[in-house]
Amino acid sequence: MIAARFREWVADERGRPVRARYELALMFAIRDALRAGTVWRPRSRRYADPATFLMPIGQWQAERDELAVTLRRPLRAEPRLAELQAEQEAAVRALQRAVDQNAGVRLESGKVIADRPDRLWLPPEVAWLDDQIEQRIPLVELVDPLVEIERWIGFSEHFVHAGGARRRMPDFVSRLFAVLIAYATNLGLHGIASKSSFTYPQLAQLSDWYLTEEALRAAIADIIEYQCQLGLAGSFGDGTFSMSDAQRLEAGAKDALSAARALEFGYRRGGVALLSWVSDQYALYGAKIVTLAGRESTYTLDEIVHNPLLEIERHTTDTYGSTDLLFAIFDLLDKTFHPRIRDLESHVDYRVGPGQPHLEVDRALLRKRSARPAIIVERWEEMCRAADSLKRGYVTPSELISRLQAQPQQNPLAEALVEYGRILRTNHGLWWRADEILRREVGLMLNKGEKFHGLRDHIRFGRQGQTRTSSREQHELTALCLQLVMCAVTCWNTRYETAIIERLERDGHPVGPVARAHISPARFAHINQHGRYHFNRRGPTDGRLRRLRPANIQRHGGGQPAANTSTRSHHANGD
Repeated sequence: MIAARFREWVADERGRPVRARYELALMFAIRDALRAGTVWRPRSRRYADPATFLMPIGQWQAERDELAVTLRRPLRAEPRLAELQAEQEAAVRALQRAVDQNAGVRLESGKVIADRPDRLWLPPEVAWLDDQIEQRIPLVELVDPLVEIERWIGFSEHFVHAGGARRRMPDFVSRLFAVLIAYATNLGLHGIASKSSFTYPQLAQLSDWYLTEEALRAAIADIIEYQCQLGLAGSFGDGTFSMSDAQRLEAGAKDALSAARALEFGYRRGGVALLSWVSDQYALYGAKIVTLAGRESTYTLDEIVHNPLLEIERHTTDTYGSTDLLFAIFDLLDKTFHPRIRDLESHVDYRVGPGQPHLEVDRALLRKRSARPAIIVERWEEMCRAADSLKRGYVTPSELISRLQAQPQQNPLAEALVEYGRILRTNHGLWWRADEILRREVGLMLNKGEKFHGLRDHIRFGRQGQTRTSSREQHELTALCLQLVMCAVTCWNTRYETAIIERLERDGHPVGPVARAHISPARFAHINQHGRYHFNRRGPTDGRLRRLRPANIQRHGGGQPAANTSTRSHHANGD
C-alpha cells in the first residue's frame, strides 16, 4: 500500500521501518486512495462509496441479462472489443482509400488531415422557397404565436395553482402570456408591467402560484409533440439526430453562478451559459443553465437519457462538448456520438489489436499508442452497471460524470471508461477523416442549432441580454420560459411554412423534398418584439390561420428568386 517513492525513505540504514516515517507515508497512501475512491468513509459526502451512486448490486445481478438485451451490449468485454477492432481496421482501410484517391483527405508530415467540406451546394429552388416564405409569412407580434398555439393545443391547462385552489382570474391566460414574455425577453415583471395593461402585483401573483418547473416542462412537451406531428417536420429529419451547444449569458450582477469563470470560453467577466439541445426536426427539447466553471460535456447527456418525447440515437457537439469519458457512456447507452473536434490531427489515436502496418495511414496514426484492453475487461461489468444506472434513473449523467471527474486521483471505473472512450474516439476520428458525407451531415446539424442563437438573441433582448438574478431557481425558471417561447415560435413558423408550401403547390409551383428539408423554422424577421404588449389579442378562430401576404413568385436566373421588397415592411398589429 505504501507508494514506491516512499519505500526507501521509511526504512533506516538497516532496512527497518521508522515508525514516524511509515505512518506519514501511510497517511499519504490513504489520502490518495480516498481521492481515487478505492477506499471511502461512511456518512461522508466528499469521500463516500462510489457504488452508492449506482444501481444496488443485488438488483444489478438480478436484472443484468435483461438490461444487456435492452442496451444491446454483451456482458463480457471481449466480444465488444473484437467489434471495435474490426471497426477500426475497416476505418483504416477506408481512410487509406480516401488518401489514395485524394477524396478530401491528405497525408502531410505524418498527419492525416481532412479538408473541411465546402458549403453544401443546394439547388436554386431552396433559396427561392426561403424567399417565398420570408415574403408570405404574416407579420406578427411576439405574443401572437403563444395566442394561436394556445388555441391549437391548450397548453395553459398545465398551469395549476400550487396550493390546489381554483382559478379566479378571468384573464388568466393573458396574464400567463405576460409572465412568460417577461421572463423570456429578460425584461422582468416590472418591465412588462410598464409596457402592458397589467400591474406588477397581478403578474407577481401568477408567477408565484402558477409558474412551476413541472408546468413549464409539460407545456413545452405539448408544443414539441404538436410540432413533430406536422408534415413539414418530417422533411427536416426523423427526430433521432440532435446537437447541443452552450451560449454565454453575461452577468450584470454578482451571484454564485456568475462568479464562476471558465478559461476555455475565453471570457474574463463573469456569467452563466445556457446549454440547449436541438433535434434535427428543429425541436428545442432541452435547455439548462450551467456555470462557466464546469466543462460543457458534463451536461451533454442530461436531456438525452430520459427525454420523454424523442428517442435520440445520434448526437453531436463541438469540441467543448466532447471527452473520452463521454464517448464511452454514449456507447454503453447504445447511442452514437459524432462530435466535431477541433485540431483532430493533433490528437493521439489508440490502436486495438495488431493493426495493419502495411498501410501508410496505420503507420502514421496508430503506431504511437496502443489501447489497454485489460483495464476494460477487468471493469466491464461495473461499466455496464454504471450505464444501466443512468438508464434506470438512479443517477443523472451530469452527477455521475462530475463525480468521476472530480477525483484528484483517477477512480478505477473512470480510468476504464476513459480507456474505452479513447478507442471509440479513435474510431470516430478515423471515420470522420474518411467519410466526407459524415462531416457534411454533422456540419448541417450543428448549423441547425446555431440558427437558434439568433432567435434566442431576438427574443431575449431586455437589459442588453445581461442576467441580473442571483438565484439558481430564477435562472432555471427564466431558461424554461425562454425555451417555451422559442418552441412556440418555431412551431408556429413550421405550421405557416407548411401553409405557404401548400399555397405554392396549389398555384402550380411544386416544391421538392430537398427544398423542404433545407428551410428553417427558426426564423424571426417577421416577429416584432418591441413597443407595448397587448396580451388580450384574438387570433384566428376555428383552427384557421392568418392570411398570408402576397409575394412575387417569378423565378429568375435558373430558379433564383426575384426580389420584392414592397412586402417586407412591418406593421403594428400583424392581423
